[in-house]
Amino acid sequence: MKPSRVKYAICRWPLIELELKRYHCENWLANRGLKAPRSACVFCPYHNNAEWKRLKEEEPLEFARAVAFEKAYQAAKSTTLSTTHFVPYLHASRIPLDQVDFSTDYDRGQLSLFGNECEGICGV
Repeated sequence: MKPSRVKYAICRWPLIELELKRYHCENWLANRGLKAPRSACVFCPYHNNAEWKRLKEEEPLEFARAVAFEKAYQAAKSTTLSTTHFVPYLHASRIPLDQVDFSTDYDRGQLSLFGNECEGICGV
């Protein structure tokens, strides 16, 4: 929440004014058979692989929007007169979003032995 920086605009936050918390909103949605995903822009470059994978599998149209945004961003950057020559990517691997493999080791057949938790008992 940020107050307006201009005098002629007044910002309002109705949910905050009603003292509703995130869990209230999640319960309201759940009671209607809806789900509240993590709050973030579709094309946020800080998504982790799990979020990108979820978006690709559960919201393919939104994932397509992110791919289109990345391509448009790259095209716009290529036309700038900048001394820095880089290609912007949304994924940390610096691979086009539609080419990233979001599968996990588990997806590729690696079992999660011991929950990846070492207790130091084996002596290795």
